[in-house]
Amino acid sequence: MEEFFASNDLFIFAGGLGSGKTEIAANTAFLMSTLTPLPVYLIDLDTIKPYYRSRHLKEDLSSTSIKLVAPPEPYIHADLPILTPEVKALLAGRQGKMIVDLGGDDVGSRVLGFYQDELKKRRYHFLYVINISRPHARELKHISDMMAQIERSSRIEITGIINNTHLLWETTEEVILEGAEVAREIAGRNSLPLLFHCVKGDVKVNLPEPVFSLRKLYFTPPFIIQTH
Repeated sequence: MEEFFASNDLFIFAGGLGSGKTEIAANTAFLMSTLTPLPVYLIDLDTIKPYYRSRHLKEDLSSTSIKLVAPPEPYIHADLPILTPEVKALLAGRQGKMIVDLGGDDVGSRVLGFYQDELKKRRYHFLYVINISRPHARELKHISDMMAQIERSSRIEITGIINNTHLLWETTEEVILEGAEVAREIAGRNSLPLLFHCVKGDVKVNLPEPVFSLRKLYFTPPFIIQTH
């Protein structure tokens, strides 16, 4: 996993609501900051969810070299497509490593189309995150339709699949393996690679594809109490 992240400069994470894409984006940024002397930018383009967005990591990022790119403080909770000039400049340049947290559906991904010209001039990974534990998210047609809608809306092609199937602290190997089967089917149907599976650090699982062990869960619902 470290080689995959270290050898690429731009990662865009998309997925349905509750897929965990923001969690993966955050963990990717923290990992990248340990792998390169270059600046690491966590770019928040999520205009959908008011509670779980990269911009809410400001305090966690304060002791790292990661630079958060998000709307200014007065608009930190706004569900509006606020685009800062810095994003366009970063995507047009080669100033470091970039991780983009995109909105959770075709509406949320529409903002990415604004940067279409910049993205088409550079190599990127546009990754779709699957968590079949979410409502409707295990239905193959629903997943494929959502991916197609996101591609049309963003005007950017998805380049890979990530399996992030979990039940927070109730996640078992069986839960992840079940998600892996669906992710492989979706990858095959869409002629895309299944790039890796995400697991919380203490979960052990045997899979043929790479596994990304998440450093920490940053976005836990406030009504859930950890019991493990």
